[in-house]
Amino acid sequence: MIGLMTNLRLPTSLSGRSCSPMNVSLFSQIITESLFADADTSTVLPANDLNGVELGVRFSTSVDGKIVGLAYLKSATDNGPHRGSLWSVADGTLLGQLTFSDETASGWQTAVFDAPVVVAAGLYYVASYHSDGFYSATGGYFSADHVSGSLTAPSAGGNGLYSYTYGPNSLLPSSSFNSTNYWIDVLFQASS
Repeated sequence: MIGLMTNLRLPTSLSGRSCSPMNVSLFSQIITESLFADADTSTVLPANDLNGVELGVRFSTSVDGKIVGLAYLKSATDNGPHRGSLWSVADGTLLGQLTFSDETASGWQTAVFDAPVVVAAGLYYVASYHSDGFYSATGGYFSADHVSGSLTAPSAGGNGLYSYTYGPNSLLPSSSFNSTNYWIDVLFQASS
């Protein structure tokens, strides 16, 4: 959740009548939704893959909105920097890319897009990040749909996606193994 505080000073005269000056604080709250809670983590030791890999989650929203950022669960052995991507499943278009900076040694890492990416209800997208091979993974996690608010990570058609990449370039993850959750998340804001 992101908030914005604004202080206003009201005029001393309204419609020709004097009034006492008054300061008013307004708080505008912007609600974001995610697939996973901060407390959700992998209880499995990090995977030790010898190759660079793009890891992702396929998801849809039940309402129109925008993806303002991404998060991923970093294992203590997954060296950075890391890049996150948002893709359209319909045509494989790369919709947005960001870099996770100021990463901690492990745990949830979050970054925002320079400009939010508009998403439509009912369409499928993939959020992904590039790992050098020491990533968090939980097998069998997507054996059933995972629903959180307006977001759904479906089990049908395989979820928990990966594609091997050689070098730092991102590639739309399209393979799935054992319904594995690679712990990539989205920061979604519904349209008002």
